[in-house]
Amino acid sequence: MTSNRYKSLDVIRGMAALSVFLSHFGPIKLPYLHQLFSRFQLEFLWCSGGLHWGVVLFLVLSGYSIHMQNVNSLNFQISKYFRRRFFRIYPVLVIAILLGYIVDYTFTHRSISQYFHNFLINGFLLTAVMPLEPLFGNRIMDTAIVELLIYISYPFVLKYFKKNMIYVFTFLFLIHILNFGLLTTEVEQSWVQRNFFRLSLYWWIGAFFAEITFNSDSKFLKFKKYFLGLVPLMILYFIYYTFSHLINFQGAHIIKSLFVSVLGGILISTIVRAENRSNLKIKFYGFEYLGSISYSLYAIHVPVVFFIYNSSKLNSLNYSIQYFLIWFAVIIVTLFTYFFVEKPFHRIARK
Repeated sequence: MTSNRYKSLDVIRGMAALSVFLSHFGPIKLPYLHQLFSRFQLEFLWCSGGLHWGVVLFLVLSGYSIHMQNVNSLNFQISKYFRRRFFRIYPVLVIAILLGYIVDYTFTHRSISQYFHNFLINGFLLTAVMPLEPLFGNRIMDTAIVELLIYISYPFVLKYFKKNMIYVFTFLFLIHILNFGLLTTEVEQSWVQRNFFRLSLYWWIGAFFAEITFNSDSKFLKFKKYFLGLVPLMILYFIYYTFSHLINFQGAHIIKSLFVSVLGGILISTIVRAENRSNLKIKFYGFEYLGSISYSLYAIHVPVVFFIYNSSKLNSLNYSIQYFLIWFAVIIVTLFTYFFVEKPFHRIARK
């Protein structure tokens, strides 16, 4: 079992969370550097539209990080695994849901029964597999709900299909493609973009790259020379970028998001292998700490930003003041969530 904590993964995780946050600033006039980043992100990183590239990278990272710890594990402790995953994700998820409810109630005044019903179907992960009522006030956490369900299914897939993973990927690819047939129905399109049937494939692509990186006996090693390294990364990115501008039809981002997930897997594996080299020292300049708080940042920033934009008093402020107020508020709430919710529950999980 791999016990290493790779700082490079924290850096990637932190940058992905930051990019999602920066894309949610909304209608105010942005400073030049923020505008420059937004144009770069839309042109080169998110040129496919659809699901944010940072969200796809998050899922690939999650699959990679979880599976690399269990690649060579002969004694997989399911109870320990579930305890760690539950305390890692669920407490912050609940805080994010409640914060979204508070902000949502401020502007919509829904009834308590509506929030209770919404919490039941989302808190019990039903929305991951059924097009039910989305989260009030913090829709972005749909992806965390799906990720929890993937965590639940992971040990069972590992137990029964470890030696026949090709069947798992075949099945995941089929449901991934069939899922988009729902776009032609009356099912809400945003649910089709964020459900278990779509996102599972990205997560397992991350697990695949962990397998060929750390398992010397893997049946997938024959693919290693095609996937690991900077050359295939550059080739795939060139294809992704070219086709993102050539193809212009509804649903094109479905294909291109798969490219993003494979690109992410190659990038992660390449950086991890570089960090593993004893003769190569990588300086991170503190950016790895951004990865530590990335989940809290991802979870709480949408309600905070939404509140500042929709509050009549705050909305009347100068755009520069609003901009820095968003940064200040998000940083404070993120650090509070990390130090008083996320980190304490990590300690509980380790006991």
